[in-house]
Amino acid sequence: MSRATSTQIIERGEYLERDFDPNSLTVPHLLSILTFHNVRYPTPHTKAKLVQTFNEEIAPRAVKYKRERLKREGSVASSHGITDGLTGESLSGDEPVREEPPAPRRSTRRLSRPPSVEPVARPDPPKRRRSSAGPTLLRAPAPKAEPQEPILVEESEPEDEPVKKVGRPRKSVAAAGPQARRVSQGEDVEGWSDNNIFQSGVDSSSPARPSPTRTTAARRPTRRGRTSLSAPPQVPSSSPFAAPSTAFEPQLPASLERGTLSPMSSPTQEGVRNRRKTELFRSSSPLVERVEEDDEQGAVGEDDIPESQKSLVDQVSSALASGGSGRAVARRLADVDGTPAWLRVLAGLLMLIASGMTVSYKQYSTSVGLCAPGSNTNAVIEHNLQERKAARAAADECQRLHSGDESSYNETCPSGDSLFEFLEPLDCTPCPDHAFCTPDTVTCDESFVLRPHPLAQVPLLPSIFNGLPGFGPVAFPPTCIVDERRKKLISKLAQVIELNLAVMRGNKLCINEDRLMPTGGEAALWGDEINQFREALRSKLTWTKRVAMEGFDSTFNEAVEELIRLGYIFTSESTTGEKYIAAHRVQLDFPCRLRVTARETWSEWKRFVTGAAFGAATLLFLRQKLVEKRAESRRVAELVHVALDTLRNQELAHHTDPVTAPYPYLPSMHLRDLVLQDEHSIPARRSLWNKVERVVEGNTNVKASIEELHGGDEGKVWRWVGGRGAIKA
Repeated sequence: MSRATSTQIIERGEYLERDFDPNSLTVPHLLSILTFHNVRYPTPHTKAKLVQTFNEEIAPRAVKYKRERLKREGSVASSHGITDGLTGESLSGDEPVREEPPAPRRSTRRLSRPPSVEPVARPDPPKRRRSSAGPTLLRAPAPKAEPQEPILVEESEPEDEPVKKVGRPRKSVAAAGPQARRVSQGEDVEGWSDNNIFQSGVDSSSPARPSPTRTTAARRPTRRGRTSLSAPPQVPSSSPFAAPSTAFEPQLPASLERGTLSPMSSPTQEGVRNRRKTELFRSSSPLVERVEEDDEQGAVGEDDIPESQKSLVDQVSSALASGGSGRAVARRLADVDGTPAWLRVLAGLLMLIASGMTVSYKQYSTSVGLCAPGSNTNAVIEHNLQERKAARAAADECQRLHSGDESSYNETCPSGDSLFEFLEPLDCTPCPDHAFCTPDTVTCDESFVLRPHPLAQVPLLPSIFNGLPGFGPVAFPPTCIVDERRKKLISKLAQVIELNLAVMRGNKLCINEDRLMPTGGEAALWGDEINQFREALRSKLTWTKRVAMEGFDSTFNEAVEELIRLGYIFTSESTTGEKYIAAHRVQLDFPCRLRVTARETWSEWKRFVTGAAFGAATLLFLRQKLVEKRAESRRVAELVHVALDTLRNQELAHHTDPVTAPYPYLPSMHLRDLVLQDEHSIPARRSLWNKVERVVEGNTNVKASIEELHGGDEGKVWRWVGGRGAIKA
């Protein structure tokens, strides 16, 4: 069995499956697939690199490539469904396919045509394309037909079985083209075929698809400049279908029958006139708009219109036909739909009663006025409530006294509840913030000024709206706002207070008096007693006279409270009740600043400097020890060399002159005193020789032993046992 080619593999599309293994393909197959999908592959390439490129570029996009593959397969041209225009036989040899009628749909166009004897539903024509198969005749204005009663036919509800389409000669296509294009979605004319034998594509290989639903209520004009929206030319009153054997002779306008062309301006002017009449008719009455809207939504018969609306439509139609204007028609419609006289009189009486009740309510509500501060009532409301309670108590007492005599009770005892209590409201306008209110006056607190409502400045406006329901007794109440002038004065005095307290704290800090915390707290340590400070500040200020006239003490107290709230100053009290005040900030001059800075710097860095000095001394000491240790190591090396040379020379001298050197060894103590004769410190000599002794005894050329020395003492001796060559350092 031969291996599949690259073209066959691409046509099958098996490589787009999820579980496909690209290793089963050859290198030419992989190159063809990558080239087909415009994927770059590495050069030089191996199969492993191509498989990796396939897994990175083709496999993740398999779904996309499948979708494109199905789209390409669906767009392959074929001759299926194309029939001969003369014989009606299929060109591909297949049986003609009967088109099923599409689902009924609503149509927004009304056709004015005589009813057919045998209404036959036809399938929705397939989607048409622009074609230049035949010439297009210039459209002539439709001849004015005699007015006749239109019959509304709803095209979206076919009832009978569709009939099979019958082809017609191509000769009649050009003649019937304008009529077929004149009304979209209209009934097919006899012998017309939607299958174009000169076109093939997606629709060629599949049954005719129903065209999408279109709204013809507001049809856009075509590029040919057609503006007329009138119905197509009238067809004969006989059935629109004829036998296939007869020649197709459509009824054309007189201008076309005579072989002449009418000017293009006529249908345009007529369409404009019709559209103006339609717009005028629609603007004349909402009822006419409803009739037109029903006409746009679907065709209805005359029996569905009520008699009252029929008469009204007839009146409007007659008015328009006689040349009446839209306003005259509207007035006539208003007269038809007029209100009865007795209803108008009743409405007037009700309005008069409501006006009187509103005036009474307004007068009573205006007398209530503003509420008390922080409350929802005032003295007027309380007085009215007391009067109501007294009236109810009197009525209850009278009822108790005349409980046995019903007639005497009805004549002498008053009613405790009034029918018009709802006209006596018990609601007042809330008092503004930072204000003291009476029912008629508003007084703002200190440091606040009264600002009227912007609408209250309009003449007569408050007197109109005061007391109305929903507006309250005072429709536009004033508000209390901060007194900007006094606020600036307090702000200026607060700056002066904070500056003086900061300078006072700076002077005390510069002196650096070692004092204990006083009984007045920290404020007494860095500040001053508040009354003394107030008097001292009063004597310093040059503008105190102007401030004193407005109350210097109250201004000073508000300034201090503002500074405390903002956190610029703080206070404390002593055990005797004296209040002290001080600033958080410090104000210093330049000499004082240097002094305080140096003192604070030393206080802050004192421990660090001490620690740094101790650390430096320690480092120097360790460095010195390290240097001494290195010097001692170098000296030990030198002493080891001298000791070994001495032992070798002693061995050589003993063998050369036994009389002068009777022993081949040397005591270690004697050798120490010989090589360290310039070191007089016993601890230093002992430390050095211990290190030399460890090195020498570790040498294999030296043998350490215990021998009897001169004088009978025993001691450690070293003897050279190595060669007699020179000792290398």
